[in-house]
Amino acid sequence: MLFRSMVDADAIPASWTFITLADKIETEECVAAVPYVASGGQICVYENSPPLKDVDDLQGFHPVNNIGTHCIGYNIKVFDKIQKPYFEYHYTSGHEMLAGEAEDTVLNRKLFQAGVPIYCNFSLWAGHVCSKTCSKPRLLSPFEKMLLLAAQG
Repeated sequence: MLFRSMVDADAIPASWTFITLADKIETEECVAAVPYVASGGQICVYENSPPLKDVDDLQGFHPVNNIGTHCIGYNIKVFDKIQKPYFEYHYTSGHEMLAGEAEDTVLNRKLFQAGVPIYCNFSLWAGHVCSKTCSKPRLLSPFEKMLLLAAQG
């Protein structure tokens, strides 16, 4: 079985991440990745960043419709289902600037639209080193919410 995996230089995956991703893409022609948080706080899963309350309790692999390539594996056969260029940027109509999405989003959207399953393993969040290190977010406890409200006056 041939597969490709990628990890960004600013990613902090768990030590068993690639074994888990390889096991998934070895048994199915699919894409498998882990979630991460962008420097702006967005959870980089799905076409639109989900709120934390929607993914906080998820464990293991779940189907998604897009994901960033921060820490990802591809069954090599999935590339037979789309046309080159696999990675490409989308620009505004005047080609002056990016239209707000990176080449990995474009690739994974093409794959999803071609019927390739994309999975995210919500048990294996990857850290993201930016101007600060972003790790898996968490919901505030009722007590923390009360303290926050009290501090705001």
